[in-house]
Amino acid sequence: MHKCLVLLLSFLLSLGAAGKLVIKGKLLNSNYKGPIFYNEPLEGFINMFYNDKTAPLGKDGTFKIEAPLQKAGFLVIRLPGKMLHLFVQPDDTLSFEAGFAVDSLQQKYVLKEIRFSGDNADGHQAFNLRASNTNLQTFLVVNIFSQRMTAEQFPEQMMLTLQHLLHPFDSLYRSQSINEDFYKVVTADIKSRFCYEFITSYALLLSFKVKKPSKVQGLKHFYDALAVNGRILTEKHFVQTKKYLYQQYDPLD
Repeated sequence: MHKCLVLLLSFLLSLGAAGKLVIKGKLLNSNYKGPIFYNEPLEGFINMFYNDKTAPLGKDGTFKIEAPLQKAGFLVIRLPGKMLHLFVQPDDTLSFEAGFAVDSLQQKYVLKEIRFSGDNADGHQAFNLRASNTNLQTFLVVNIFSQRMTAEQFPEQMMLTLQHLLHPFDSLYRSQSINEDFYKVVTADIKSRFCYEFITSYALLLSFKVKKPSKVQGLKHFYDALAVNGRILTEKHFVQTKKYLYQQYDPLD
């Protein structure tokens, strides 16, 4: 996992060229009145907390971010209830509209859809609405553990799940809807997230085998997975699986 992140950050640092980034956004049907908070990349590194910046939100729900960009990297924008991670490059121009609606259960406005236009727009759409969704990745990973199989079948299922996450970006790259740098970095990020979710979920399952905690409704899918494959989920297999992930899922392949 650490190897994946180091290689990813090294690649980001290699994409250097001065330029100006322009992002225009619009919030539709939102009751949010405050400014839009965002964080620029720091020398190519993702920055989620340091030196928060703001863009004023107009009465019509529009805002504009203009930033000098020396190196490509992930810019973070905090919308109401949603954090966007945008891999941007010098001189990129990007626009998006975020649609909100009232959630009857939560009794508040929540993000329902977002549409991008501009540089690598289709890639930003696919990444922010699906591939970077931690809940989705956790669901897909636990689904692997929930399928009855032998220890030898786990690598194949891991590969199939990862290919499912990467497929939209493979298609966009082949159709030249996203450029090569965007493709390499975003798919590397997805691989790193997948490895993290898989290893974290496996470790949690092993801890459940040892501690046998009282059942919690929100963790039911983990208990179900143990009921199916508890016999083969062992410390030895965990070490073998981590080694396989490190060997197979180099983010810059």
